[in-house]
Amino acid sequence: MEIIFKILPALVLTGILMAFTTDPPVKGKYRWDFEIPGSGVQTSVHDFAGDHILYTMKGAAYTVEYRMDIVKQEKNRYTLKGAEGSPKSGRYFVIFLKDITPDAITMYKKELSTLEEAMAFPEPDADNTESHGWNVYDRVK
Repeated sequence: MEIIFKILPALVLTGILMAFTTDPPVKGKYRWDFEIPGSGVQTSVHDFAGDHILYTMKGAAYTVEYRMDIVKQEKNRYTLKGAEGSPKSGRYFVIFLKDITPDAITMYKKELSTLEEAMAFPEPDADNTESHGWNVYDRVK
């Protein structure tokens, strides 16, 4: 019985820490291809890589790559900051995920000016079309 009282505080602390730890809902690369009339196909890729997300856009209309460092991640919401030295340095983002399957995710991404705006930005409605709206990204295998 004495051993239970010795390890009980450690078990309680472990449980508390686990309650505040959120595993990322996805890992790896996800891709969305879309067409811009008159310009052709654009490819958007988000690479969920632990403490950051690497974003790549390629196509005739626009090509860019930048890293977004994770400021906060909770359940299916990411608050991010453009990495120093990147084209989006000093900018903030929020990404929402839903309909997560082994092969695809539905994602909404919004760029914002301040951390306060990003933290306060609510999950958009399903029919929201701002910032390209919700889109299905396929897992890159």
